[in-house]
Amino acid sequence: MATENDLFNAIQSNDIREVKRLVEDDDGLTYTHDYDYSTPLMHATECAHLDMVRQLLDSDFCDIDEGDDQTWISPLIVASEKGYTEISRLLMEHGADVNRQYEKEDDDGTCEEQGYPLTVAVENEHMEIVRLLLEHGADPESIMWTYDGAWNTERTPLMLALQLNNFELAEILLELGADVDGECSIRSELHTPISYSVAKKKEDWASFLLKNGANIYREIDEGQTVLEYAKEIGCLKMLTT
Repeated sequence: MATENDLFNAIQSNDIREVKRLVEDDDGLTYTHDYDYSTPLMHATECAHLDMVRQLLDSDFCDIDEGDDQTWISPLIVASEKGYTEISRLLMEHGADVNRQYEKEDDDGTCEEQGYPLTVAVENEHMEIVRLLLEHGADPESIMWTYDGAWNTERTPLMLALQLNNFELAEILLELGADVDGECSIRSELHTPISYSVAKKKEDWASFLLKNGANIYREIDEGQTVLEYAKEIGCLKMLTT
């Protein structure tokens, strides 16, 4: 009798004919395997086997969003992180959840990171996938949350792109709906992208954001505006030139 190991081994070998046979004989498949926290579709995605992913989707054998049951990482999150553009496109065309949240924990079980397909695509600078996700309804204000043991940090995709100095990526995000003044929390301090640019004395960031309509009168902390904050720390020139 076939086991799930046989199915996963066939997927890894990209043996579509064998996978088709095993899937069609699903009644005799024993669900025990050596591939922890995975599903056939997740495994095919991790192996970057586009035609295998298509075969599994067409067979209606798998839940498209089911993957790692410990972190809720889905096949689309894997494809978005690794830059598998065509697999990402295929998954989205078949209805994958573009706003599925994942969670990573440390060895003690404390949550270290939460994010979405869009945040991992931005973090890894996969611009075509970023565009695809947004065109398929991904929330442009999806937050990547991280905890370093002392501070919480919450960054929007736009903030992630700026920290990568990737203005082309930032342009795509703004073009497809990102808020130029979307709030973030950096080491537990409230910021907008323009106020954080001032805090880090990043003139190129500030210039880019101002050209795209950043609001220097936005309140960021206890009624203080970005303009007042810049004046307080001696960076007013960044916002007025």
